[in-house]
Amino acid sequence: MLVCLITILHNYAFGQRSQEVGKWYSINNAGDSVLYEFTSDGKYTFRFSGGKPLIPLEDRDNSSLKPTSMPILSYEVDYSTNPHSIDFYDENGQIFNKGIFEIMSEREMRICVDRFGIDRPDEFIEFDHRRDTRVLIRLPSKK
Repeated sequence: MLVCLITILHNYAFGQRSQEVGKWYSINNAGDSVLYEFTSDGKYTFRFSGGKPLIPLEDRDNSSLKPTSMPILSYEVDYSTNPHSIDFYDENGQIFNKGIFEIMSEREMRICVDRFGIDRPDEFIEFDHRRDTRVLIRLPSKK
């Protein structure tokens, strides 16, 4: 119990909590731009451009969204692991993917997921038949 408390306090003190929160983008293996948004309440969404403009996230509740829109999903992070663990949940609260991530800099986050959602990767592998690692770039926040 004491170890958990120390880990939590350490994470808050050194700013590790919620570093994933924000808007990020990457390019997938098909060459499409993908926009991700992680919120502080454990929700996330992602959108593929597919060569079309990305849908503004503030319009996600609009019933006229194009097929490139994705549902709002949830995630949980465990900062006590190294690298940090991240679990992704579908709209029904069922886990569908497990991954690891690290904040590389203020603007870059590296994330690796098991493509089949079965096992959590234990290292960052660029790409193989089971795992996929991407570097996400943080989009500047509007001021």
